[in-house]
Amino acid sequence: MNRKKFILIYLLVSFFAGLSLFFSLKKYSQHNFSTEKFFTLTDTVARVKDKTDNLCKYQILSEPKVGDQYIKINFWCQNQSKARSTLSLAAVPHTTAGEILKEYARIINFDFNLITQNKWYCLINDQELTETNLKQEVRPASTIDCFENKNLYRHDQKEL
Repeated sequence: MNRKKFILIYLLVSFFAGLSLFFSLKKYSQHNFSTEKFFTLTDTVARVKDKTDNLCKYQILSEPKVGDQYIKINFWCQNQSKARSTLSLAAVPHTTAGEILKEYARIINFDFNLITQNKWYCLINDQELTETNLKQEVRPASTIDCFENKNLYRHDQKEL
């Protein structure tokens, strides 16, 4: 068999194998995809992920490019550690302060009751976060600061 004939047969076999692989994978993904499985995968917490009670342990390191459609969430701990995160409002299903903090708690995997049981002192745009504030809509480009106790301050601000 000469070289040209071998290359032609090889290319034809490769082409038809590639086409059959493409269409079989396309049919398989269309048949097995469900929105329920997708939301289960993206909205639930893994069983092996540790639940933390140190809210300064994890943070979301990013600056989303969404204009002013974001919320900054800062946790300030007694040991001078901090967790500073920014969430895009497009990623949060509801824009009340309580729902934003619940979504953050789901992502970081801590118990939201730590905040609601007054173990943390929280401010939203420098106003105390109360039970009524938790149900109010949050303006874009707002900041939620939570302190481990009322005597803490933002320890990274510049001294005046």
